[in-house]
Amino acid sequence: MTAAAGVATLLLGLAALAYPERMMAFVGFAVLNPAHAAAVLGEMRGTYGGLFVVLGMLTLQAALDPGAHRGRLVRLGCLWLGACAGRALGVYLDGNPGLFGWLALGIDAVLAILLVLAARAPAPTPVPAAPVA
Repeated sequence: MTAAAGVATLLLGLAALAYPERMMAFVGFAVLNPAHAAAVLGEMRGTYGGLFVVLGMLTLQAALDPGAHRGRLVRLGCLWLGACAGRALGVYLDGNPGLFGWLALGIDAVLAILLVLAARAPAPTPVPAAPVA
């Protein structure tokens, strides 16, 4: 489950880096002022691109040995929980975000829960060193 979260995050990040306009359309964003298009695309590449690429890579690295990366998995889960909480605050302050907004909130919550649960994986058992003759 950790690897699946990492792959999904990494792929979303790579897509935002390479195709920010398509990702903007996917999440329902639009450039309102053509004079600010470069700044908007840069924000998309930075937040949904670069940040998600690193988040996905760190998640994949932790997936190799969840028991040895408990702290990292909890921190990654907390990042997704923060995204979920931000969306929930938006629902409270701004109203119904529509189907995509609720879906995104749910995905954030599921990723947070899965990563924190993955941190509960058993720790690796140390192998005693062979005696030196």
